[in-house]
Amino acid sequence: TNPPLSAYTLIDAHEEKVVKGVVFLNINVNPEGQTKFTLKEKQASWKLDVLQLVGSTLRSKMDAQPHIEHRGLILVKETATAMALVASYNALPNKPEARSGVPIVVESYFNSQGPHHQHPSNEEMESRLNRFRITSDPNPIHVLVQCAKLGEGYDQPNISVVGICSQIGKLSKFAQFSGRAVRKLGPGSVE
Repeated sequence: TNPPLSAYTLIDAHEEKVVKGVVFLNINVNPEGQTKFTLKEKQASWKLDVLQLVGSTLRSKMDAQPHIEHRGLILVKETATAMALVASYNALPNKPEARSGVPIVVESYFNSQGPHHQHPSNEEMESRLNRFRITSDPNPIHVLVQCAKLGEGYDQPNISVVGICSQIGKLSKFAQFSGRAVRKLGPGSVE
């Protein structure tokens, strides 16, 4: 091009205060000395760890910025995984709180197979997305566990924490998904 383009990195954007600082936390799937689990139990366990970490990170953000309704988004590969992860979280006795006395609400979001007894309807999926997106909803969803649904083109500024619980085959898809949580949030940039 004329003039030539120069690389603009995430570090450049942070230094110019376009985006906030980014922290990548890696969950150790096979910690030493851990009891032997089946592969399915191991997968469910670390994914629940990621979900709990997203919840506690959201709580920290909400404490630091009570005027912003932060949200978290988690990526999984399969619908069954999304539903099982939400069920495991809901069975926990001590969930992280959005604020004192209000537990963080987690729900799944995926392409519905229609009105079956096993899968929520398309209307229910849209309701979940609205409860996640609309900050003034009386019954908000704080963390959405999504499966191949909110790809490129979906924009929600108040997503400030993301968790990845599946392999992502392309660096561009990883950058696109993780990039959802780097926008600097302020009173006028959320709605």
